[in-house]
Order: sequence, then structure tokens, then C-alpha cells
Amino acid sequence: MLGQRKVRKSVVAVLALGLLLAAMTLAYWQAKRRALEDVHRILAPRAELYAATIGGMLNKYEFLPLALAQNGALADLLQQADPHRVTQANAYLEEINARVGAFAVYVLDPQGVVLASSNWQSPTSYVGQNYAFRPYFAQAIRGDIGRFYGIGLSTGEAGLFISQPIWRGGRLIGVAAAKVSLDWIEQSWRAPGVAEQIWVTDANGVVILSSLPALKFSSLAALSDAQRNTIQQQRQFLHEPLPAVQHPVLETFTDGATVLALSDPATGRAGAGGKGEFLAVGRSLAPLEWQITVLSD
Repeated sequence: MLGQRKVRKSVVAVLALGLLLAAMTLAYWQAKRRALEDVHRILAPRAELYAATIGGMLNKYEFLPLALAQNGALADLLQQADPHRVTQANAYLEEINARVGAFAVYVLDPQGVVLASSNWQSPTSYVGQNYAFRPYFAQAIRGDIGRFYGIGLSTGEAGLFISQPIWRGGRLIGVAAAKVSLDWIEQSWRAPGVAEQIWVTDANGVVILSSLPALKFSSLAALSDAQRNTIQQQRQFLHEPLPAVQHPVLETFTDGATVLALSDPATGRAGAGGKGEFLAVGRSLAPLEWQITVLSD
């Protein structure tokens, strides 16, 4: 009898311990769920704010090539180029760019050759370069507004290219373009006091802006051969290898937010060590086929 009582006590103790562990586990997961939902509520408007900031910047600069396309001196240059008109156009573009603070503004003939540019005095001047292979030129020469993010061939610096067709007398005679640096956006994301991690991806899933420097010019999914061929033809990222970043999705919310696993939060890359979990909220950046993602652990 004594032995049976001891066995019963042991069983009761084990069951009690099991119930306690189960209760503690349940409490832990409930607390984790509440914390996750709290972060979700905070992060969603933050993502909207970041998206609106970039959208406002794009709206600010999209007027620039449109204004250039209305300039009579630039139209005269495109219709009949001569040294005097080139000099005038270079000076005008240099003055305009000094006022608006773009990376460069320039005009291209129907073959994609730059006839005049604000950086005409720079060792990396665009004048004489042919950019017919760039999508922003192809879009504008068809009569549409052009938008394209890539690394500059002449400068080696990345930026957003925006273009507009130039019409005169019903004829499309050239293209006006502006290149805008987005480095200041990344710098603002990396400033002390910014709690979130942020990245922006293009239509191919390539990270083009990031608060984590090591993530820039990586891809969120392995690129197909067709995607890589197109990127190479456009010389979009020059010699960047565009490695794929492992970021397993652990959970998806009804609004599209996800919980991601990143092994190394300091670099944003997966690798050895314990995985860090991040709540990720994404927003599209129209009219560009970009996506901004804001993450919080």
C-alpha cells in the first residue's frame, strides 16, 4: 500500500508539473501573440508614412523632365544641333539643376545620344553617351513617361531616372531626363532613433534601398535566367551579383503582413546562429512597381 501511495504521489506530481509547464507555455504564446498584434498595429501606419515620404519625393521630381520638355531652347537644339546651342543648353541645364538639386538633368536625341547635360563639365559627363538601351529612354521615345532605377554607367552611382518625351509640331524629337539620388532616404533610415528596419524592392524583388547596407542589391528570391538576362541587357546593376536572401515566412496575416526569420539581424542575411523573427509590413509604391517593407522584431 505504501508503495502504491508513493507511486500515486509521483504520478500526481508529474501531472501537476506537466500542467504547470503547459500553462506557462500557453501563457508565453498568448503573450507573444498579443505583443505581435501590438507591433502590427503600430507598424502598419509607420509603413504608410514611409511609403508616403517616398511618394512625395517622386512627385517633387517628376515635374522636372516635364518642364524641360517644354523649353524652347532645348527643342531648338534637338531640331538642329550646333556648338552654340549645345553651350546654351548645357548652361541652362546646369543652372536648373543647381536650383532643384537633382543628380543630373539632360536631353537625348531620338537615337538615345545625350546632346546636353547639367554635368557637362564633370569627368563623368553624360554628353555624348548613348542610353538607348535604358528602359527610361525606350519608354519616353514611345511617348510615355519613363521611370527606372539603376546604377549609372558613367558615374557608378545608383539613382532613379525619370524621363518625358519632347514633342514639337506633332513630332517626337527627343527625350528629357532627370536622375535623382535616393541616398538621403537610406541615410534617414539609418539615423539614431529609427527603430525599424526598412527595405524597398523593385519589380524583380531586388533590394534597391535598405536601412541595412549589407542587404542592398540582394534579391528576396532567386532570380530566373530571364530576369537576369533582362537586368544585364539594361545594365541595371552593372556587376552586382544580386545574391538571394533567405527569409522564411513563418506566418501571414490577413492584410498581407508576415513574420519573417532572418538569421543575422545586423546584416539582414540568413546564416549561422539563432534566427531572429521580424514582423514585416509591406506597401506598394505606385506608379512604380516597387514595394516598401518595414520590419520590427
